[in-house]
Amino acid sequence: MAAMDIVNTNDDQFFQGEISLMDPYPEQATQFWNKASAAILSSQIWDFTSVDAFAASVRALTELLAARCPFTGSQVSVLSGILTKALDTPALFHIPLQIRLLSCLSLIFRRYRKCTDIQTVDWTIFYRLLSKVHLDYKSGPPRARPSILRAHQDKLLKAIHRSKRFFSPDASEAVLKTFWTQGDSPHNISFYQNTALVDLFMPTFDGHYDWVPVLQERMARTDPCVATSTMAVSLLSRTAKSTYRTKNVDLSGFLPVALHWFLQHLPLSIDGSSNPNSSQTSQLVWPKELDWMVPSNGLSKFMAKLMVYCISDSSPALTLMSQFFHTTATFFHPSNGGPWTNSLADFLYFTSRYFSKRFWKDASEENPLSSETTSAFLDIVVPVASDAIYSRSHHMVFCAQDVLRHLAYVAPDRLFPKLLSEVEKNLEDSSQSTRLLSSISFLASASHPLFSREVYPSGAKYLHQFLFSSLDHLDGINFIKSVTTLSFFGTIFYIIPFLDGFNANSDSQEDEEARHSALGFNEWSLAFVAKVCDMLKHLDAFEKSNGRDTGLIRVIYRTCRPFFCSLSQPTHLACVKFIVQFLSENTQLSSRKFFGVLLRVAALGQPSQTIEHVFQPLLHRICGPSNEFAAVKASIEAFANQESEWFLYLAASCIRECGGEQLASQVASISVVVTAVLTHKSKNVRKMGRKLVRNTLKALTETYATDSVGLSEKYICCNAFC
Repeated sequence: MAAMDIVNTNDDQFFQGEISLMDPYPEQATQFWNKASAAILSSQIWDFTSVDAFAASVRALTELLAARCPFTGSQVSVLSGILTKALDTPALFHIPLQIRLLSCLSLIFRRYRKCTDIQTVDWTIFYRLLSKVHLDYKSGPPRARPSILRAHQDKLLKAIHRSKRFFSPDASEAVLKTFWTQGDSPHNISFYQNTALVDLFMPTFDGHYDWVPVLQERMARTDPCVATSTMAVSLLSRTAKSTYRTKNVDLSGFLPVALHWFLQHLPLSIDGSSNPNSSQTSQLVWPKELDWMVPSNGLSKFMAKLMVYCISDSSPALTLMSQFFHTTATFFHPSNGGPWTNSLADFLYFTSRYFSKRFWKDASEENPLSSETTSAFLDIVVPVASDAIYSRSHHMVFCAQDVLRHLAYVAPDRLFPKLLSEVEKNLEDSSQSTRLLSSISFLASASHPLFSREVYPSGAKYLHQFLFSSLDHLDGINFIKSVTTLSFFGTIFYIIPFLDGFNANSDSQEDEEARHSALGFNEWSLAFVAKVCDMLKHLDAFEKSNGRDTGLIRVIYRTCRPFFCSLSQPTHLACVKFIVQFLSENTQLSSRKFFGVLLRVAALGQPSQTIEHVFQPLLHRICGPSNEFAAVKASIEAFANQESEWFLYLAASCIRECGGEQLASQVASISVVVTAVLTHKSKNVRKMGRKLVRNTLKALTETYATDSVGLSEKYICCNAFC
């Protein structure tokens, strides 16, 4: 049963298609949604005795949720009650159906997490389902494929995490009594299983923190393994986030203990000796069948979250954080990599991520962090991240760049001047390839805060210099360096329109610097196009099975598309004229496919100019100015087959994204050319003729030109289309 079938009635048929009524037909959309929501809530639809009938209703609900049906709070309450009841119905115990139910519940609890009408969710329903499917080791798991069981695990965990806010207030006490007993020994598997279940089901309601001292006592009874440490710190970090404003519970005393656990499990190598904790007996006690319950991202994520949300004037969190980074500073050094790199990179990344989230959330609620606290945090993290962006580990480089990007929004004046001076030196000195690549990729990562007038007005003075100094690193030999540079340019094109600022007003020093940078856009655009053409000229023929070729095609498309679309009309005209001249002087290149992509995206910004100054000159080059069939055929046959094939391919490529009346006006001449080409003796030339007519039809039927209106009736009825 589909969602559309539910709302169809004899007296009023709603359209059978995608649900996209909101903008053009708001009144009809309201009627449709009212009827759909009322139909899905009907008790006749939900049959709790048949798996197939209930699955059909769940599919209909999934369609409505995917279409963002505007359910009211009371309707959401009824739906969540129906789905929760179905999870505990024996007649509906079917693993694929359970996966759909859990997926819908997870989406409802996530989308309507602030809804106050949702009734209290019984956590024991999820626990019984978890025990029956995944924890009943005696009878074994249900007969299902491993992939289905893994999907059930993922959906179940997600549904439990998102439903915790709807548990009853006394759920924490019930969870504590159910899983933590006095006779639980750390030498039994049940000790670790119960720890995992407490972390999974324990809600963090304000005022219900009786479990905190119990957790401390249980963790003190054993040398925890990585999994139990992760779950304990996960539970503490969630509590710290929910209480850092009210301060109803003080977790600062746990920080040294949790940090000790974290250091224990880091595979650091000191004086040539590895950390002995990884081989301890306690690491082997954790039951492997429960690995799927260990939270993702490991201990690093939750340790960072705990420390950030414990930061306050009276907490030792910043002091401990400073001591930790001081102790491990050697392991962040670019030349020092090892098994510890990913864990330290994750800790650095999540520390800045959670600090940025807390900073902006507190600022929006008029309770910002003090400038002293922010400054102290930056003093700790920024020097470490500034060194880590030059690491040999790609994961460390990514995390460090993301750290600096997050913190650039917090304190750009504090972050950018020193970093950019170092980046400038690295761009000028290309002898150290690692630092050069890291500098270019950092510019790509931090482009938005760096060149945003709202975030960092002084960033405009760096734009002109970085654009020109990065051009030299585009070449056809070093693939990675060229792709990294193109990625940097692509981010610039997406955030800055390349318009001439000659007549712009400048009311401040920052405005004058921005205007000065804009004056060089025309010169730089021509230099960029020349550099790209020169790079493509030295490439080999495109091979679809070659990952580098396909990757470079995507990078060129994603980079040059916003470039040509952001150019002013005079600059675009100068660029396309240069491309035509370059392709006329350098014919029959092996990298024909790459130039075809370049011409295709060049037409996106100014289709009319592209047809007039690119398509027509390319076509007239081999066909001549006449539209007579005999003259066109004679002109094509006068050229070598390879040359005719070259220009026909380029002409077909440049009109692929044009469309509009400008292209429709060329249909008559295109039909003459295609007719002449299809009688050519060369198979490849005939192939290019078919490509030309195919791209013409696709452009006219699939592309809406940016600078024109739809086709008029005279072109639709034109005989040349036939």
